[in-house]
Amino acid sequence: MIGQNMEKLKKEKEKRKKFIREIISKYKVYKQEEIVKFLKAEYKIEVKQSTVSRDLREMDIEKDPNTKAFILGERVVRNQEARALAKVLREAEVEMVDNEMKCFLLRGKKQYLAVVAEQLEQFFAVDDISVSIFMGYNDSLLVYYKSQDVGKVEKYLKKIFNHIA
Repeated sequence: MIGQNMEKLKKEKEKRKKFIREIISKYKVYKQEEIVKFLKAEYKIEVKQSTVSRDLREMDIEKDPNTKAFILGERVVRNQEARALAKVLREAEVEMVDNEMKCFLLRGKKQYLAVVAEQLEQFFAVDDISVSIFMGYNDSLLVYYKSQDVGKVEKYLKKIFNHIA
């Protein structure tokens, strides 16, 4: 019985916090008493100002220094962003392929970098070395590859650059 009551109170508190986040996201709210009124009017939840105060503190909700309105705290916003990102990653079936990556940076003339990137990808593909190449705005290419391919990549790069010299 006590366990069921605790579980019920916990669920009510989480629901109340969700509604408080919605209120602060929708409206400019300046006082805790306004949140109490919104909870009663919109969600039929009756609470005291002290309860809202405790909820706001636990949720890292703070006041904007300029407008003095309540805003979602940085951690709350970051958690919301993380949940939204997780949902997108799940829907897109994104998975981490290999987190042990190495990279090297190449600099050169901007007009040739796309050709260089394409030829590097083709060159390494012959030996099943998977590379990911990103072009920068500062006349550079960033080339990522798996740690297990370090020996092969370094060997090939030495050969390639020996032909330049």
